[in-house]
Amino acid sequence: MEAFISMKSKEFMFPQRFVLGTVGMPGERTFFLQVLSDTNLMSFSLEKQQAALLASEIANLLDEVGFEIGSDQSPDLEPLSQPIEDEFRIGGLSISWLSDLAAVCIEMSPSMESDADIEVETLMDSVIKVVISAISARHFVSRTLAVVRAGRPPCPFCLIPIDPTGHICVRSNGYRR
Repeated sequence: MEAFISMKSKEFMFPQRFVLGTVGMPGERTFFLQVLSDTNLMSFSLEKQQAALLASEIANLLDEVGFEIGSDQSPDLEPLSQPIEDEFRIGGLSISWLSDLAAVCIEMSPSMESDADIEVETLMDSVIKVVISAISARHFVSRTLAVVRAGRPPCPFCLIPIDPTGHICVRSNGYRR
């Protein structure tokens, strides 16, 4: 309970790192958003679909404002920083464009299911705000989409992920592929 209270409205302005990464094998991965600013490291777990949607929406936002980067710049490909300690499971995400800073603002709030003992007001006040440059945002999108695609391949018929041991496809009368 104390972790949420002490983090109330924490803000990271242009952190050294804002990346998505995973822990575990495909099919059993846990996704983390990680923010590193000076010596302050925070990790937040989220669903794969949330990560994919966040990257897609940031890309759409950057396209809408007309921001492009050169092909000579590459995203951060380093693994997540250690230790990875989950501050909370992300429930809500929002993004906005800060035109005066040419930056993207990402706000993360905990899932209501993160801890049943925490009051709703405390959860709602536990918003983490991260402001990253447009270049960092493009890099974030690139890395996130690569991490999401690195999972199990989808079945071409039913789109359910195929396990390494095989897949019983409901759209092909249970034929094991």
